[in-house]
Amino acid sequence: MIESMVASAIAMVGQVSDSGPIVMASNAIGNIPVFLLAIVCGTLVTSFLVNFLKKPV
Repeated sequence: MIESMVASAIAMVGQVSDSGPIVMASNAIGNIPVFLLAIVCGTLVTSFLVNFLKKPV
């Protein structure tokens, strides 16, 4: 949920008009570079939190 919050906040600040890969393929998104940046940042937050919070085995 945290990664969704980060990606949504970046998309909101970047004024992305709509979201989703199908919508992006049809060029209906207003700001595609910020949309892709939001996805990448959300992915990085997820990977960091999984590795940081995972208990050592």
